Amino acid sequence: AHDCQRYDTYWPETIIEWNGKASFSYEVDNRRFATYTADIEVSLWHSQEKVADLVAQQLSVASFGKGQLEWVLDTAELVPADIPHEQGYDFTVIIKSGEIERSLTIRVWPANYPSKAVIPAPPR
Repeated sequence: AHDCQRYDTYWPETIIEWNGKASFSYEVDNRRFATYTADIEVSLWHSQEKVADLVAQQLSVASFGKGQLEWVLDTAELVPADIPHEQGYDFTVIIKSGEIERSLTIRVWPANYPSKAVIPAPPR
């Protein structure tokens, strides 16, 4: 559960167009003298219900090395077909790395969503 009332917390998010795909990566930068090993689990959620497991594997990173996991989200496969395109749809990606948990909000918007406010002309 996320506490959205906390104003000192930064919730990272990104926008993907409806029926679009986006590539993601999770990088571990090991700054220890020993090898870092952790079970990494990446899952996709909507309204506190799990939609899909995206990645589940052990990552081992040598001392002072870097390790990376990659995955692709395809909104055409993940957004329910009965959701109107103009409505938009939100997901949360949860990344668990050992005891550490990170989250990312994914907002799925229609391709024709206006990027600027549209002000109608005054009536004549």
